[in-house]
Amino acid sequence: MELPNPNKNVQIINFFARKGGGKVGYMKLLKLVYLTDKFMLRKYGRMLSNDRYYALPHGPIPQTIKDIAQGIVYEKTSQTENPAFPVSARYCLKYLKHSSGDKWGIESLREVDEDYFSKAELEAMNAVYGMFGGYSTWKLRDLTHEFYEWKRHEIDRVNASAPMRIVDFFSDIEGKNFEAFFNADKKDVEEKKSFYMRKREKA
Repeated sequence: MELPNPNKNVQIINFFARKGGGKVGYMKLLKLVYLTDKFMLRKYGRMLSNDRYYALPHGPIPQTIKDIAQGIVYEKTSQTENPAFPVSARYCLKYLKHSSGDKWGIESLREVDEDYFSKAELEAMNAVYGMFGGYSTWKLRDLTHEFYEWKRHEIDRVNASAPMRIVDFFSDIEGKNFEAFFNADKKDVEEKKSFYMRKREKA
């Protein structure tokens, strides 16, 4: 399995903050990253973040992105080069900071370094933001509860958590009429699933 690139994940956060006018909320960020990973998997057979996912009461959580975002909003990044922080604090603080006056806000400090992204990844992030960026945090939260990869864990208790299987992201989409956005061609999705599985087996 390809591991998360910490600097790239800082740039993913930075991207969605820039798209939001320079700031993004913690929970909304996590949902947008999840939806982009789902989009990428079903269209290209690979992830944007390469993160591990967990099902929590508020929906799917990409672990490394969450740790970086939490470090920013709790201002743990002030502990320069903290070994528990998944990215260089110096690098992170060059691009992101806790938004003053907003407990859960993350603010962008400079333009996104697009060298970390392929053309397909930039298109995917832009597509996801174009479709879901206008949603409120809680509407996004509720949306992510509609997908099988989260629902199968039946997370209904405070502080409950379960590791998610990335292969479940390829499962049939029901309900919200987003099939076309996330690739409605079942044969193609199966091919992308096979591609992902072969790549994972070789890692």
